[in-house]
Amino acid sequence: MKCRSWPAASLIIAALVSLTFAARSQTTRASARPSEEATQKSQTLIVVAPAVHVSHANSSRVHWEVQIAADPTNVKRLMACSKLLGADNIDDQRTYMRAWPENVVVYTSIDGGLSWQPTLELDRHQHNTDPSCIFGPNGSAYLMSFGGNVLSQFRMPMYRSSDAGTTWSEVGEADVLDREYITIDDTTGKYRGRIYVHGIMGMAGIDGAHINGLGVFRSTDQGRTYKSVKLPDEGSQYVMANGNGIVMSDGTFGTIFEDLIDDKEASMVEELHPTAPNAKIKFISSIDGGETFGKALTVSDSYERGMLLLTGQPSLTADRTEGPFRDHLYAAWVDARSGRGEIRFSRSEDKGNSWVPSFVIRDNSPSDDRGETPDAFMPTLALNRSGVLGVMWYDRRDQPDKLGYDIRFSASLDGGESFLPSVVVSPGGGSSLQMKEWILWPPWQGNYSGTSGGRQHAAIGDGLYWWSNNGGDTAGLACDLDGIFHALWIDRRSGVQQVSTTRITVNGTAKLNGGADLESLHDLSGKADVRYGVAHVDLATNEITIGAAIVNKSKEPIPGRLKLRLLALSSSNGFIEAENADNGANTAGAVWEFHSSTGGSLSPGGFTVPRELRFKLAQAPRMPMPVRSSRLLHDFLEIDTKIIGE
Repeated sequence: MKCRSWPAASLIIAALVSLTFAARSQTTRASARPSEEATQKSQTLIVVAPAVHVSHANSSRVHWEVQIAADPTNVKRLMACSKLLGADNIDDQRTYMRAWPENVVVYTSIDGGLSWQPTLELDRHQHNTDPSCIFGPNGSAYLMSFGGNVLSQFRMPMYRSSDAGTTWSEVGEADVLDREYITIDDTTGKYRGRIYVHGIMGMAGIDGAHINGLGVFRSTDQGRTYKSVKLPDEGSQYVMANGNGIVMSDGTFGTIFEDLIDDKEASMVEELHPTAPNAKIKFISSIDGGETFGKALTVSDSYERGMLLLTGQPSLTADRTEGPFRDHLYAAWVDARSGRGEIRFSRSEDKGNSWVPSFVIRDNSPSDDRGETPDAFMPTLALNRSGVLGVMWYDRRDQPDKLGYDIRFSASLDGGESFLPSVVVSPGGGSSLQMKEWILWPPWQGNYSGTSGGRQHAAIGDGLYWWSNNGGDTAGLACDLDGIFHALWIDRRSGVQQVSTTRITVNGTAKLNGGADLESLHDLSGKADVRYGVAHVDLATNEITIGAAIVNKSKEPIPGRLKLRLLALSSSNGFIEAENADNGANTAGAVWEFHSSTGGSLSPGGFTVPRELRFKLAQAPRMPMPVRSSRLLHDFLEIDTKIIGE
């Protein structure tokens, strides 16, 4: 009788199990490199200059909701716009005559962001809100906001400056949109100079209900006149938030927005721990200068949480360089599926027609050592001339009350496959409890309720202040001609919400697979899988060991020498690093080499020789693991990888 042999896969799995048990008994390193080392390594690539106070001329007035723009014709010229409290003297400014006491201000810099001066403040006796500012391809500056006074309807004028933001004049007017953005085509194509204005537009639904849709206008005469655009399918229910617009190298215009799945939740998504997707992130574009638009395409499901706690619009940027990621699109938004606000990210390699599965840009755990969940929110993307993708956000991990925030920045050197460990750009400041004063907002003019029998009721509340307490809806990130990132945020360290900026230099160039000796290798992740054995956690050393092998899942041979490249690594138990990568890296970009047993190609269904992957936690594991939302346990270890070979 013949003896039966195990299938090859079974032998490999047995080897993986044996390897991890053997590894557990081996002598391991007594200590891992501290998490500070990863931060220091990242700071050699990401260099942050000291913060600059942008709004010093209005240092006693509250600011929120900012944008920043760099002049494409002059590396020294920058422009920032912001909301600010209508007055610092109520009697002089007659705030009671306005719907809400908000103004819009423009600050300009002619020395690369080292100093700033206010060059425009819209009518102090009107309500003005939601500023958007941008430079055109010829260096002209544009500003748009909407507003009005209590006696007239709102309007949305466009202001233009032909001297790079020094002096301004009103040049035209579009129909009113909420949270509008300006995008200008600065390519060399036939739509160069075309202006797009888009935002949220209220409209009547089929049943007469009021819903929110996306509105788009285009201008071909430098903002003087506008034509509306009919969108074939902008979403299914209710546009909750809209992001900025982009122009690709061929002149294609695109934008991103968040579409609620259930319009019954349109007033506000109140669930703090959503257990199922309640929105979708969508992308829509036009290839003919805004004359027509294609159907909105889904980027990703999204878990929306109450916006009073998590503010920030979706953010979008496009690679317009001549590098390997030309016309790739990148999207980021706030997502609460883990029980806290996190920065979720996706990319498209085909001009927005399809998007890779989204993942979280994170370098801290979903909960801190007290089991609490510090939020990250307000993501803002930008891309420099070297193809380096930058992302800035507001982060609460180091805030004791989880209401203040700091400003963090990370970058990707491989087309959004992985991100460097983030660095602190600047402290942002504490919560409203640490402000010098609270601002309580009057009711919207005309919205007094309960008027009967000579009695009028008015509610004076802090609702909008809590919204602005998070910095408003937007932050700013732009790149100048030299490739320097300019970050703009709301700074509360003085006790008054002010505007600050800084210069961020990323010392690198975007390359396939992160460059080095990997740039010539091909992505084989569609033909191969990495298989993991049982993971073992050494409670004495905080080390995790896992056996791994790569299997050829295709129907044809693939190269027998493969590399496993780490794209993202996280643990619910805190900061974690790779320990034994062959290239010495300990975070994203770490590489392990695998090979077939024969040294030749890997046959269909064949496995490489298994090997050990080793990781190190910065702190002792917590046992049992904390409960998160409806899930019984956190994912102890999460690993994102890519398989590459010749």
